[in-house]
Amino acid sequence: MENKTLGILLAGFIALIVGVSLIAVVATEEQKVTTPAYVQDEALDISSARDAEQNYLTINESVGFVLDKATTNINAWKLDSPECGLDQAPIFTNGSRVFVEGIDYTINATGNIGLKDTYEMNTSVINATTISYTYCGEDYLTEGWTRSILDIVIGFFGIALMLVSVGIFWQVAKEEGILNI
Repeated sequence: MENKTLGILLAGFIALIVGVSLIAVVATEEQKVTTPAYVQDEALDISSARDAEQNYLTINESVGFVLDKATTNINAWKLDSPECGLDQAPIFTNGSRVFVEGIDYTINATGNIGLKDTYEMNTSVINATTISYTYCGEDYLTEGWTRSILDIVIGFFGIALMLVSVGIFWQVAKEEGILNI
């Protein structure tokens, strides 16, 4: 085996290793723009909404709350798509109770939460609540067809790597006389 052939094999092997390692990077970046982010159990203290005049047993509906992500990074949320609004029934819990959107609380697309003075809210003495929700990041692709096309990029990237490697090894095998075609 000549030095030229050995160099080609070595370069092909290195290119294959680098390409395979890049598949993970491409997949991670692709997932950021095709999958909405999920926040689980974000803490929300509702004690400020308890009405002091009623011995903290009722909810003052004029007190509003904002999700942490909405206050710190509102520009990074894509709000211009119906599938990306935050007002799509997030899970809001307090101990063993699950509050129902539209009955016990309201939430809009920008993350503003309004509690309602309902039996569930009033009989819950726990102020430490959690909320879980899905939102779309700034780079999220709102068109379904664009997400579908981007989802197949990783497959084509893998096929391209395989074809380049096969081509290099085919060339070396042909030059070395392993393949007599």
